[in-house]
Amino acid sequence: MAGFVRIRQVESRPNLSFGRTLRLSSDRHDLIPPPLATIMKNEKPNFKKMKYLSLILILLIFFSCKKDNSFVVKGKVMNKDSGIIRFSQMGKNFYDAEIYELTNSEFYFKGEIESPEEFFIQYKTKNTPERTEPERYKFFIEPGSKTEIILNTENVKSSEFKGSKTGSKYLKFQNDIFDEFDSKIEVVRNDYQNAQNNNDKELIEDIIKRGDSIVNEKQKWELKYTWNHSKSYISAYLLHEMQFKLPPDTLQTYFNRLDKNLSESKYYKRIQAYLLVQVGKPFVDFELPDSSGTIHRFSTVAKNKVTLIDFWFRGCKACREHNKELKQLYEANKSKGFEIVGVSGDENNSDFVKTIEEDKMTWLNLHDKHYEKSVGSIYELNAYPFNVLVDENGIIVYKANDYENLKTVVDSLMQKK
Repeated sequence: MAGFVRIRQVESRPNLSFGRTLRLSSDRHDLIPPPLATIMKNEKPNFKKMKYLSLILILLIFFSCKKDNSFVVKGKVMNKDSGIIRFSQMGKNFYDAEIYELTNSEFYFKGEIESPEEFFIQYKTKNTPERTEPERYKFFIEPGSKTEIILNTENVKSSEFKGSKTGSKYLKFQNDIFDEFDSKIEVVRNDYQNAQNNNDKELIEDIIKRGDSIVNEKQKWELKYTWNHSKSYISAYLLHEMQFKLPPDTLQTYFNRLDKNLSESKYYKRIQAYLLVQVGKPFVDFELPDSSGTIHRFSTVAKNKVTLIDFWFRGCKACREHNKELKQLYEANKSKGFEIVGVSGDENNSDFVKTIEEDKMTWLNLHDKHYEKSVGSIYELNAYPFNVLVDENGIIVYKANDYENLKTVVDSLMQKK
């Protein structure tokens, strides 16, 4: 379905660092030395001992002031004694999600984050097909927080949440957006499915227009929220979710409105990075290994050339078809100073190598499997295949995945050489 049906959130990929966090409790009086004045009153000054005690005091102050970035998420799944909970966060892919097998309906996760972030959990049984995508329960976590969830798999939206202040605000936001827009979109989608089943083309067009109208109003509502809540981490998250749907100038305006105290947020940083790789901006350099493990720097390969960065992965059918088109483009222009650098997001090296061989990709291809610090995250791709074209001066001149437009731009640049 065209229009509103295509609107969906970008897959969130988490970035968790698990382990214990060193903490010194203020109620451990046995760790606190007696005052220096008392020591000096009862005995002769021992400067070596005083230096040692001063060091202890400094360490105590340091650890008491150190920000607690740890978090804990625990909960229960209603009416389910067994099964699996997937725990995910923006920055990791599907396979890197944390997995917890239920014990007496209960689950438990812990980790560290630098600022409030959105997470989600999904319930699966061992019999659920691997690539099935169960409904997500989304929530916000703050550093130092303890979150409790009672997950209702029959009606995920009615699940119970108890946690941080930001988490409670996000829950209210979700409820408001559902009542105002998402519930209406669900109705429209059902109407569309019925119209499709009846092959009622006129009604289908009417439903598409109705759906697009609701989606547009929802986006306006979300933008208004970010403008009126410029100090909120939720606003940074929302703007990040909308960045691919907004014209760069509009995104820049709303981004400039965000409070600078949000600059530690992952969402703030990602928007900032995205704005740096728009058409008309210089490319962002990177290094990646080829199939043999040799590291290549993009700036070296692209020096004084018109260079295409092509993002792909083996399981993407559109990518494999695109490879055939790129083969023709490369053969026609490589002698004129045109280069292609393929960037594969495949998880394992064997898939990466097999695809290069099968598709006869004679240009340089690099392996980029670490999403959070990947070239894909730098250039904020939101679909595969995806192309970024850089001219011989190092300026981005094209970003999209439309081959005909790409070919037109390449041909134009080659004529100028």
